Amino acid sequence: MDLPPNTQLSSLLEDIAGAGKSYSQHELGARERLLSLAYSLAAAVELPSETIQRIGWAEPARFASTKIGVDLNLFEILKDKKDAGITTAELAKVSNADPALISMTLPALPSTASQPT
Repeated sequence: MDLPPNTQLSSLLEDIAGAGKSYSQHELGARERLLSLAYSLAAAVELPSETIQRIGWAEPARFASTKIGVDLNLFEILKDKKDAGITTAELAKVSNADPALISMTLPALPSTASQPT
């Protein structure tokens, strides 16, 4: 397994730490810099087989789920219910969708995938 040189990773991690500090201080452009560095870090440590899996499986699934979310107006519904919350069954009813479709779609949506369940 080919790993990036420790100096490259160390430099990236130092840059991320600095960008994280800037982000926490609400500095202009810090979020974009931090995001760019995070992508660079992922690219530096991702194995070729992981890249193939991500491009071939995860990204198309995310795109398809996002399209379903847009088509069913899920983002607007979720935004309106943000503080109250909504169950999968309620979301299916409000969006006139099958509950199984909603259950399979939500985990892949960018706006919900990293949220605690």
